[in-house]
Amino acid sequence: MVEMARPLPERDVHVLFDVLVVLEGELLSGQFSRDVMAHVMRRLANDGLLAGDASVGEFTAAVGDLVLRLRYALGEYPELPEPWPRETTYLLRLPNPEVARLCEEQLVAWGGSAVTVCGVERGSEWEVRATFAELAPDPSHDERGVQLVRLAGEYGGRYEGWRP
Repeated sequence: MVEMARPLPERDVHVLFDVLVVLEGELLSGQFSRDVMAHVMRRLANDGLLAGDASVGEFTAAVGDLVLRLRYALGEYPELPEPWPRETTYLLRLPNPEVARLCEEQLVAWGGSAVTVCGVERGSEWEVRATFAELAPDPSHDERGVQLVRLAGEYGGRYEGWRP
């Protein structure tokens, strides 16, 4: 990595951080202008930060990576952080280990990786986590969420959400 010849004032880094955090939130909520998004994506592709055919989810992940790097620049991390994984982990809660294992089998059949089942300390629920390649806010990410809501519901459980 090349050292900057003229570091930015800390206040400017804070402002850039704020802009990127707002951008990331707007992207995740689907509120960002498609025209502006396409323009920014082209610029990032020209700078080598994104592939030319990157999805909105990949763009959002790249913005998240920039947020992490600005946090590093502000001294919040001792080392430059690694980019976020380009995958999403989904979480389901099921009422017992038998149905949790059935869900696990289905998630593996759908191509899920790192599928885990474990008992939850509080109560009798079982947690199932599965990782897939979809990234928010891509349509495939939303479709996966709908699929998992149905799966959990079939077995008397619930879909708890996702994390990058």
